[in-house]
Amino acid sequence: MSRNKLYLIVISICLAGYFWIGFHYIRTTEFNIKNESNLEFCMFRSITGVPCPSCGMTRSVTTLARGNIANALWWNPLGVIMFASMVLFPLWIIRDIVYKKNSFYIFYKNVEKFFQKKPIAIISIGLIVLLWIWNLKKFL
Repeated sequence: MSRNKLYLIVISICLAGYFWIGFHYIRTTEFNIKNESNLEFCMFRSITGVPCPSCGMTRSVTTLARGNIANALWWNPLGVIMFASMVLFPLWIIRDIVYKKNSFYIFYKNVEKFFQKKPIAIISIGLIVLLWIWNLKKFL
């Protein structure tokens, strides 16, 4: 994948995420919704009735945006990583574009190589399975 294509994809995904998180944040704030189950959208869960490993991510990010780190971690620990990525990656990409650098692209390629190593892939899959078990206990 080329540098420019990667940058366009990451920025587009972040923009879509901002709109989704903003919509969720406004809906829960405006209507003071305590039970957010009617705002959920997980295709996997709507088809199977079982939460996926990323269930709770939106609530995690919006809770973190409200400043509650403990609740954000409870909803989904990956939400904290997602929040940081949504803030840092676009800034990093803009910096690369302004200064004509490739540091984010190089970072992406290194992370891609890192996760292609068999032991790292196995550990990562194991962590995702543990997160899924956590979500199953939490949401069922």
